[in-house]
Amino acid sequence: MSPLEQQLRWWSEQLGWAGLSALALVFYALLLYVFAIVPTQQQLLQLEQDIVIAQKRSQSQQAQTQAQDASENSLQERFYNDFPHKNDISKALDTLFAAARASDLILQRGEYKLKRDPQTQILRYEIELPLQGTYPAIQRFTYQALTDLPTLALDEISFKREAANDALVQAKLHFTLYLLEQ
Repeated sequence: MSPLEQQLRWWSEQLGWAGLSALALVFYALLLYVFAIVPTQQQLLQLEQDIVIAQKRSQSQQAQTQAQDASENSLQERFYNDFPHKNDISKALDTLFAAARASDLILQRGEYKLKRDPQTQILRYEIELPLQGTYPAIQRFTYQALTDLPTLALDEISFKREAANDALVQAKLHFTLYLLEQ
């Protein structure tokens, strides 16, 4: 018999079946710890780190979303702040008529219609202005009106000349002035 076998036999006689079973259980517990528990703990630590990273990303995204929403609201507020209010129609018309007088145009009776857009806060004030003057004067007036009233849009313009040698042109301009209801 080899010395190793002798030593194992001596230990088995000293420990007995109960001692050998206990030794086997200790050995099994050690293997279980090394091959099952330690890797699981490492996975758990990795998952906890992933959770922390995901929470930080989520908080960052929430902060960005809130900042974007605030920015969009701010942009929308600034957009609507640029519009004159419904009460300012007379001031806008005064500005329009002053531009016509400054361009030496003859204004005839116009038509005016106020229309509501049910989906927005914006009103459309449609202005149809028949007028008479020289072509350069009409061009100056149109440019001045659109410059002085940023929410004014030129929708349509038509010209009529009675004779080819007439200096005066008859024109019909259709504007839309955008206003806030409140």
